[in-house]
This record gives sequence, structure tokens and C-alpha cells, in this order.
Amino acid sequence: MPLQLQTRLLRVLQEKEVIRLGGDRVVPVETRVICATNRNLSHMVAEGKFRSDLLYRINILQFTLPPLRERPVWRRLKSDSYGGAPRRVTNQR
Repeated sequence: MPLQLQTRLLRVLQEKEVIRLGGDRVVPVETRVICATNRNLSHMVAEGKFRSDLLYRINILQFTLPPLRERPVWRRLKSDSYGGAPRRVTNQR
């Protein structure tokens, strides 16, 4: 994400207000943000590619999910869904 866009997102998160494109009024907003990435944002902050204050705002609850290939339950579910007989769809009312 470009640094200029990070600045705008940070402003919305802090001030809780936006200005519409082409508008001249400030509109208050109530937001909830869910972020996901496959990159190490701490390293990107050290390299100057991500804002540290934005990372502080979005890094409230952090958890790591292993890839699907490392989850045995998903392997079984995946094989069951592809290996079963196709279902017939009927229009019953």
C-alpha cells in the first residue's frame, strides 16, 4: 500500500471522519477494520515501506493461521468434498 494511502487511512482511523471525493463537507464515520497480510509488517516499518503509527493502530489483535496444507482437518474435508458422488439438485416446493 502506498505511503500516501496509508496516511489517509490513518487519518480516518484517528479522526473518525472522511471527506467524500469532490465534496467539501466532513462526514463522521464509525468504522471497524479487519486487516490481513502475508507480509511481515514489522520488517516493512524498519525498511520505511509501512507507517509505524498505522501499524500501532491496526495491530490490536493479532493471530497467525497456518496454511491449509498444514491443517489435517482441512485435508480430510477437501478430499471428502471432491471424492463424493455429485448431488442431484431438484426444485422441490
